[in-house]
Amino acid sequence: MIYLHIGLNKAGSTSIQNFLLMNREILREEYNQSYVNSGFSSNAHHKLAWSLGLGNPHHGVELEGKDIYWNALEEEISQNESNNINSIISTEYFYLSKIENIAFIADKIMNFNTKIICYFRPQDKWIESLYSESIKGKVKSDNVWQYYEHQNRYGNCNFNYDDFLKPWVTFFGKQNIIVKLCDSRYLIKKDLLYDFCQTLSISENSALKFHFKKHNESLTPKALVVLKMLNYVSMEHEQYAQLIALVKKNFNKKKNRLLSPTQVSNLIQSWEPLNQKFFEKYLPGIESKNFIVPYVNDNWRNDEKLDLLDLKKLFIEMKNRNLLP
Repeated sequence: MIYLHIGLNKAGSTSIQNFLLMNREILREEYNQSYVNSGFSSNAHHKLAWSLGLGNPHHGVELEGKDIYWNALEEEISQNESNNINSIISTEYFYLSKIENIAFIADKIMNFNTKIICYFRPQDKWIESLYSESIKGKVKSDNVWQYYEHQNRYGNCNFNYDDFLKPWVTFFGKQNIIVKLCDSRYLIKKDLLYDFCQTLSISENSALKFHFKKHNESLTPKALVVLKMLNYVSMEHEQYAQLIALVKKNFNKKKNRLLSPTQVSNLIQSWEPLNQKFFEKYLPGIESKNFIVPYVNDNWRNDEKLDLLDLKKLFIEMKNRNLLP
């Protein structure tokens, strides 16, 4: 059995991957679940995706030919199968797959029973998280709604979840698609990792490590305004990582929404009918209404107001760390 976790990005993938990495030994020894080695980079199997042209390799990572990674994967899975061990593969970059990429993946693992696992978020929360990550990636975008409209028309993010899954269903069959929701209202024990373990029939064990430092934390509107302003300053990769840490430290304390109540209402009108179809097909028995939750907040923009003293403090810290030209 292969469990192929394909994302979505910004839907708990890093937490799942860190869990699998930290518990790699016990999962193999006590649960016959192998978080495979082939195509591994950092904490997941990103090289498998990068070798297909999906996403950009992390800073400093050099790639070999795709056949090297995928042939090694086939061999590793075959060895696991002969020992009655399941294989777990995870990279959120597979969400970028075009039909030809999925055809290639299916061809490589067609001889094995494969389950595709994908976590989805309510579109409004996913958009906010994607936008935050894009600013950290120095993508130029005036605001979150402009970013959403561009992605919806021209980008790689398919907010129609049923449509996103169609090519995966074509090659793997609907019966082999496991749809999960990355939202505490739908998670077992309201916890992503417990929910993922249940999906893989991994029972609770005191030896399993579940709690880790939070990764890829979304930035507040105020922090994003500051970072967008500073993105015009040229700096090295390591320096930019320090800058993001400083911005989080100084401007990421008060949480607020990036999308306005009106914008969320517009998203509900756009996506609720398609979400209903998606739920009926993949999550029968679960109510789709309020998957995107409406909200009211008359003061939602106040969090973007910048304090000059905070900015001055940030610039002093940047100067002390040689982050200014």
